Formats: sequence, structure tokens, C-alpha cells
Amino acid sequence: MKKLTLLFMALLMFNLSFAKQKEKVDTTFTFANLNTQSESGLTPLKRTKILGKSRVEYFAFSGKKPDIAKEMNKSMEKFIQQFKSTKNKTYTVTSKVTANNGSFVSVAFNIVEKDSKAGILSKETDGITFNTKKW
Repeated sequence: MKKLTLLFMALLMFNLSFAKQKEKVDTTFTFANLNTQSESGLTPLKRTKILGKSRVEYFAFSGKKPDIAKEMNKSMEKFIQQFKSTKNKTYTVTSKVTANNGSFVSVAFNIVEKDSKAGILSKETDGITFNTKKW
């Protein structure tokens, strides 16, 4: 019985070692069919909003796609509301459009947060990206 079990184990190992291995699917990210020079049809318009003691520079959008621009402006307004000053904190926010093409529009924000109670000045970067093909 031991010899039979040993024989089956050897056959099993032999079979596993020579079995066809599953081919790996190539999941490498590529920019195939991405045209970064294509026009989005949206024009960024620089705006400044004072939220309490905070100053926020952001972009509003207009252009050939008014329904997309309306949704983007709504999202942008919601995004900048987080920078409203509080009793101890004020924000100075600047922004720039880092990408504007037929696929997406991306805006980067440089945020300076001043905490008057703790006496701390901190800087961070945040951003928001809109998929213009989605709509």
C-alpha cells in the first residue's frame, strides 16, 4: 500500500511540474487612444471667493458643453466649501489647471492653512479631476 501511495504521489508531482501554466494577462497601463491635445470644449474662468477670513482662488467653467460645465461648477463649489475659515483656522488657496483635454480637466490647489491658536502654518496640495467623457 505504501508503494502504491508513493507511486501516485510521484505521478501527481510529475503531472503538476509539466502541466501547462496559465498564461498571464497583460495588465500594463497604456495611454492607448488618449489624445492629450484634443479640445475639451470647456473654458476655465479664474474666480476668487472670500469664505470668512479665507481667500480661495478657483476655476469656474463654461463652454460648448453647458450641462458638463454646470455639473463641474457645482462640484467645484462643493469642493471649495471645505476651506471656509473657522475661529482658529484660515486658508489661502491658489489653483491652476494642470490638464484640459477631451478626456479630463484637472485642477491643482495649493493650500496654506494658518492655525492662529497653535501658531502653525502648514502647506498642502490637493486637486480635483473631472471626466469630460462621462457626461
